[in-house]
Amino acid sequence: MTERPHLPIVLVEFFYCTHDSGWKSEDSNLRGCARCKVVGWRIQADKSCIVLAMMRSGEGHCSERLIIPKGAIIHTTELSGKE
Repeated sequence: MTERPHLPIVLVEFFYCTHDSGWKSEDSNLRGCARCKVVGWRIQADKSCIVLAMMRSGEGHCSERLIIPKGAIIHTTELSGKE
């Protein structure tokens, strides 16, 4: 088995879109974006987004990937601890 690279565990606070169903007056109150927090392994990042994995295996596989556009990120904190 090959050794897995260290991937940081991060807490990301970000804006997420909201949705309501049904017909509404265009003048009705706008609730705006939801302010969310998520913790996961940062498995990829580039200039436009970061990708978090919620679960990782010992063989280099992951599940439950969340892709967050960098423009939606409010704050990112790298958490201490071992994988």
